[in-house]
Amino acid sequence: MLTKKYNGMIPLKHFENLQRFDDIFHFATTRAGGLSSGVFASFNLGFTAGDSSSIVNKNRQLLADAIGIKPDQLITIRQSHTNKVRIVTAETEAAAPDSEPYDAQVTAVPGKCLSVIVADCVPILLYDPTHKVIAAVHAGWRGTVRKITSETLQVMMKKFGSNPRHILAGMGPSIGPCCYEVGQDVIDEVVTRLGSRESFLIEGDKLGKARLDLWEANRRQMIEAGVLLDHIEIPHICTSCNTAKYYSYRKETEGTGRMMAGIMLKP
Repeated sequence: MLTKKYNGMIPLKHFENLQRFDDIFHFATTRAGGLSSGVFASFNLGFTAGDSSSIVNKNRQLLADAIGIKPDQLITIRQSHTNKVRIVTAETEAAAPDSEPYDAQVTAVPGKCLSVIVADCVPILLYDPTHKVIAAVHAGWRGTVRKITSETLQVMMKKFGSNPRHILAGMGPSIGPCCYEVGQDVIDEVVTRLGSRESFLIEGDKLGKARLDLWEANRRQMIEAGVLLDHIEIPHICTSCNTAKYYSYRKETEGTGRMMAGIMLKP
């Protein structure tokens, strides 16, 4: 991934494969550049983490100013580890807190910055340059085993006519298999829903434990849907290994902030 500073203080990460296209803008934030303090320092963009709502709103304003949009162009969803995909239309506004839960968004409407909030879960950005369709996916372990990435690609193909061979993808900083140890309940879900533990689960050091590779599980869903291997960018940045730069729910427990990843078709 490439890093560029905006307004002299906000570092945003960009995927190399998506950065080539002038008709989209995309980003993944870090924990630097904002106004939050304490365990939320400093660029917390999530309202559910326990930080002051007014500070979060100011951080979102800083982000919007940095990338040259209005805050209401940041289209968010009430994430709930589902496999539900929302189609964003010209009338869609930033989600209300009590809106229906989704864990992915797709649109062909310019000026709508599809965004997901993360702090270990995998943020996935998708772009079809042929049909000008974008998507943002929030893939925690529950969403991953429910095949949220596959569902999103199906929406792009069935509703927008995308050819998966033309779709490009990037997976942002998230917890890696080096750190993501899970118990038997998760192991059973992975095997039941994904049909295998091969490549997804690495034997852990403790009895009944394994390390889950969310990157590989979501990469496999893309490949099975027809996305080309060299169209998938995975920087392998583990949030749990790099808490100086990224928030990690698993490493820092609930008292930590949230990052944002987003993608927008330029007006």
